[in-house]
Amino acid sequence: MILSMNILEALFPQHQGSVALIGGGGKTSVMRWGAQIAKQQQKNLWLTTTTKILQSSPIEAEHWHNAGTPPPSDGQWLWTGGSTAEGKKWTGPSLMALERGRIRVPEPPLPPLLIEADGSAGCPIKVPGLGEPVVPSWCTMVAVLVGLSALGKPAGPETLHRWPQAQEILSLKQDEPFTKNHLKTLLAHPEGSFRATPPEAKKILILNQSDALFGKTREAKELAEFIAKSSSFLHGILITSLATDEKIQHMITP
Repeated sequence: MILSMNILEALFPQHQGSVALIGGGGKTSVMRWGAQIAKQQQKNLWLTTTTKILQSSPIEAEHWHNAGTPPPSDGQWLWTGGSTAEGKKWTGPSLMALERGRIRVPEPPLPPLLIEADGSAGCPIKVPGLGEPVVPSWCTMVAVLVGLSALGKPAGPETLHRWPQAQEILSLKQDEPFTKNHLKTLLAHPEGSFRATPPEAKKILILNQSDALFGKTREAKELAEFIAKSSSFLHGILITSLATDEKIQHMITP
């Protein structure tokens, strides 16, 4: 069954808090969709990154380019702090500025904060490298994105970003099929997907690209149920197809 829930309702049920998006491809799509929904519904939302985000990404939000000062509380704002040397990507504000913005005023309530906190070079699966992901200690939720197009495909640097780490953590060999058991291990491993999650933050899994599976939603739902049975640390699993109009197909909650 296709859910009528949108991404803001899924990630910010009380329309407050700070959510870090990490993992494989789809993070910027979530940012773009969140901004679009916030604008349509006239809800306040801050969007930013602790790594880098393409300047060409069409995010429907006003641009606040200031490394040290937070944007206004009203409206939808993409908060950046600088740019890379080649000028193709925005960098985010400092973590100190983010912290200051998070606590600066009690009234009106601060908008939800959506953070792209990881990079995956377009790969559907991300295995963290040294110092990754960059998740602020005060985030209330961490959402790991997984591109389902990787399932059953030959493992390698085009499928899994940080291929050397993937080989070590998952005991994978080049061109060995990436399976649901590899995914389960990656999610649960201490150096895996959720490695930098703050102790009090909720953990959400987003299984994206359900349209890439043969059985589409049915097959993705079976995978989600398989993961849920062995991953009691998860607070929810979303099945999404962010490239289609029917973006959220299913949700599993404890």
